[in-house]
Amino acid sequence: FSAESDLNVTVPYYDALAASPDPKDALVPVWITARVPATAAAGSYTGHLEVSSARIPVRLEVCNWTCPDPRQWVTHVGLLTSPETLAKHYEAALWSEPHWALVTRELELAAGLGNDDLWLSVFSRNHFGHERSWLTFTRKGDAITPDFAVISRYLDLWNRILGPPHAVLVELWNSARSAETADGQQPTMKIRVDGKPETL
Repeated sequence: FSAESDLNVTVPYYDALAASPDPKDALVPVWITARVPATAAAGSYTGHLEVSSARIPVRLEVCNWTCPDPRQWVTHVGLLTSPETLAKHYEAALWSEPHWALVTRELELAAGLGNDDLWLSVFSRNHFGHERSWLTFTRKGDAITPDFAVISRYLDLWNRILGPPHAVLVELWNSARSAETADGQQPTMKIRVDGKPETL
């Protein structure tokens, strides 16, 4: 539903959840989410919802049928997760334990939607705005060695929560061309070596 405001702009009406009810409203909608385990027995489950001093009875009917896991649905869901966005929004240090807790929750939500695609960003400052790659490098003499610590942990977490991905998309080059640029030059890759940006 939507309602027209005085400025003739459509504003949401019961389409979004508010942090707190409007004190002017006499009737307030409440959204209740129930996650029923696949092992739950069929039947009627009762409980109550407490709102201020009111106890509102709630009943949940569980049918004798199990919904297939989202990964078994005949769909394709290609979600792009963004660990760096989580770190910035929730002000968590990138790849710290609080940040990994946020990444875990993000993957759990993606699993609930049946996500099929795993995106890995190798170069920094890509078109999605990531300034730091999930893969860092160190220089030892003339050799540049990759550090797979972050990607390895992310892949372990992904496989535990979502299972093997249907597709893995690895962003390597800043250019969309995989072999050569239009003028015959090799494409460049912007990476972080010893914590500093570098173009190869």
